[in-house]
Amino acid sequence: MMYRMRPLTEPYVRLVHSHHCPAPQHTAMLLPMVDRLVTTTATGDLHVWCFHAFRRSWETVDLTLYAKVVLHLHTAHIPALAFMPEVGLLATGSLDATVGLWGVVAMPDGVGGRRGVHDEGLDMTVFESADLNGDALFLVRHLARFRTGGVRALAYVPSARVLAVAGFEGDIPVFDVQINAGLLLFTLSGHATHVAALCVLEP
Repeated sequence: MMYRMRPLTEPYVRLVHSHHCPAPQHTAMLLPMVDRLVTTTATGDLHVWCFHAFRRSWETVDLTLYAKVVLHLHTAHIPALAFMPEVGLLATGSLDATVGLWGVVAMPDGVGGRRGVHDEGLDMTVFESADLNGDALFLVRHLARFRTGGVRALAYVPSARVLAVAGFEGDIPVFDVQINAGLLLFTLSGHATHVAALCVLEP
């Protein structure tokens, strides 16, 4: 088998749109199913952006991007985000040693688990706080007091519907995110110091 190399005569990455933010954005996660972009700041805020992109040609893309809401839950930098489309959740891991589980409103039919505000048995009292709910996201559970060190990495395992959490402690707690979102199932141990990254290998 032979491959023909194409000479690089022009840049393949082009700036389509830029937006000035009042605070530096550190981490980003795209939620394509609901046309939202989630970014985080050093102070622990979640910025939810609405975007819509349409490619007119190979070189022309129309992109609309505007800020929708700022969510205040964490009190420190959020270095880890994990989108779990099968259960309709977004997880945020912060250096304040807590994890936020956010429901994604209006997930398309066909995904497992929660489909936004229509989920039966959901604790609707979370909507009483304007700071914890906004466009496309609503707080389902705030996992706290399960560790003392900050969270540095999150990993979602789609086949098992579980979320692994790693950070400045050597253990890795694993939580259920389908039946009882936020229930601690077990803890993986073996590291002598902090765990900086997680990777899920599935066929």
